Amino acid sequence: MTPRTALMKRTRARQSLPPPAECRRIREAAGASIAEIARAIQVTPQAVWAWETGKTQPNATNLVAYVDLLADLREVTAA
Repeated sequence: MTPRTALMKRTRARQSLPPPAECRRIREAAGASIAEIARAIQVTPQAVWAWETGKTQPNATNLVAYVDLLADLREVTAA
């Protein structure tokens, strides 16, 4: 991935990150635990909890993975 492509992907992810409560709602609608989300994107459950409670936001690398996963979960649960 070129630096430009990586920058654009992170920028799009930042703009499409739902509010913390919506992130939790998406996860719960999919029937996934915090631990399952954490394993899927290779972070700690504490990190996912912090994102869902608004204590912190994902760093650039984790942001893209988290937003992509949330989009996939949202798509699956909307069907």
